[in-house]
Amino acid sequence: MQALAARNKGWTIGLHTQYYNFRTVVPYLEFEDGKLTHLELKPVELGFEKPRTFKGIPYSADEKVTREIFDYLSGISAAQYGTKMTLDENGIIQVAL
Repeated sequence: MQALAARNKGWTIGLHTQYYNFRTVVPYLEFEDGKLTHLELKPVELGFEKPRTFKGIPYSADEKVTREIFDYLSGISAAQYGTKMTLDENGIIQVAL
């Protein structure tokens, strides 16, 4: 642990100092006959503001962060791949296939 702290200059530099590196999604996929038929994404946070011992533990993103994750993913996915996404009333991202 001391080596990591030294490398990261007391945890003040590196990827773990940026909140967006602590946001992700958990995918839910359904297949029929080997073909993807349904895809949902559950936005989660990984504890950026939590103490170091709790960082990386996933928990459901709140409404604001869910919207930020959705806006980012739907924007880059539409621009680069033409993918359409919607955000349902439960905070789940539905991906059109």
